Amino acid sequence: MGRRPRKRRRRHVGAAAGEGPDRFSHLTEDLLRSILNCLPTRSAARLAAVSRHFRHEVSRLLERVESLTLHEPHFPDPLRITPPLLIRRLALAPHRAIPPSSFRPIIEDAALHGVSELSFRLTRRARLPKNVLTVKSLVVLALDTCAVPPWSDVSCPCLRTLRLHRVAIHQDNINKILASASCLETLEMEYCTGHGTGKGCTVESSSVKNLVFRPTLKLEGTVIRASGLRVLTLYTRSRAKSLELAPAPEIRKVYLHISKSNSMKKSMESFRVRPFLDAAVKLKCLTLRGHAMKVLSYEYEKNPKLMVMFQDLRILSVSLNLSSEQEPVFLLKLLESCPNLQKFILSAAETDNGSDLPRFTDHKDRLASISCLTTSLEQFKFLGFKPQEYQRELIVNLLTVAKQLKKVGVEFDKGQLAAVKQILSVRTSPIERTSTKYKRNYYLELEYS
Repeated sequence: MGRRPRKRRRRHVGAAAGEGPDRFSHLTEDLLRSILNCLPTRSAARLAAVSRHFRHEVSRLLERVESLTLHEPHFPDPLRITPPLLIRRLALAPHRAIPPSSFRPIIEDAALHGVSELSFRLTRRARLPKNVLTVKSLVVLALDTCAVPPWSDVSCPCLRTLRLHRVAIHQDNINKILASASCLETLEMEYCTGHGTGKGCTVESSSVKNLVFRPTLKLEGTVIRASGLRVLTLYTRSRAKSLELAPAPEIRKVYLHISKSNSMKKSMESFRVRPFLDAAVKLKCLTLRGHAMKVLSYEYEKNPKLMVMFQDLRILSVSLNLSSEQEPVFLLKLLESCPNLQKFILSAAETDNGSDLPRFTDHKDRLASISCLTTSLEQFKFLGFKPQEYQRELIVNLLTVAKQLKKVGVEFDKGQLAAVKQILSVRTSPIERTSTKYKRNYYLELEYS
């Protein structure tokens, strides 16, 4: 006789998935509503699978608008006069013929319903409603192609992210926002105008951690005083006459692009970056573009070595004018202060001919004694390479000295393929890849086991 099949035992209805009673089903409506309002919509909807009670109650109590975009100054459906209806994200993008001031009642209603993210985008730089900066529940505010009235009231204590793209804003309003938003962490200012009569802009905050600053062509002076910075992306334009970067000891990642300025030679002392770099002891990634190396080489010209050691720096990317005598020397100082560097990217600026380049013999012995090149460097890229004497000897020296190299990439003119391969043959590679990544140039990549 065969075995009698066992009957599957039913789990007790009152028991939860684990051991113990079902405590979720006994929550009061007010407590359940409070829990749901603290969760994102997707997470709150998943609670419907907890129990049949939740499946019935969640849909009734989940009273929120996750995202809403308006082009006209009225809601498609009238909002409830009293909360708890919540609005998470509200985007206002009126048509050109609609005055932005007509959206003032919409902003007032959204403020009553706890809107946390607000974006306002216009087709021209017209003035915003003056109550945009008075929504106390705002956490994220994004303004695009508009103007902030000078008489605007500011009260946004919960603001953590502020994005200003092509916004006409006065320096006084910037100061008010930074003073009111004591929790502000991310600030983006791109192509903003109307800072003040002095043709300069000052950003001063102790709470901002991530800063993106890309000015317009007319801006002549920039002052950044943000002691709590972690990530900085900063550009200057060709009319810039001064730059001041205050120390930020907690900085981790820096992208600094200083454009060529006609007044740079006359007022080089007005570009002050050294105090910022001296305090960046926790730096992990440093990118210097444009004439940033020129400014720093001038500030450190009288110092044989940097006074700070970047123990945590892993990625270094520089744009170097090889025809200058000061910039290659400063690069050597910078490499000496990065004992644990792993990735090095060198972008060579245009030079007229090989006679403008310095002699490699002046730097050969010093390169051989740099610890990061011999012990920790794993990746090296040379962009804009030309098979001239100095550049050729530099690559040969790096391939010989850097024993830990795993990947080498060289970007060069297509007509120099044979010459570049001959130079790189000083160290054989088991893997070689050639690509036309750029229109006029080849990119040759070597990998070592």
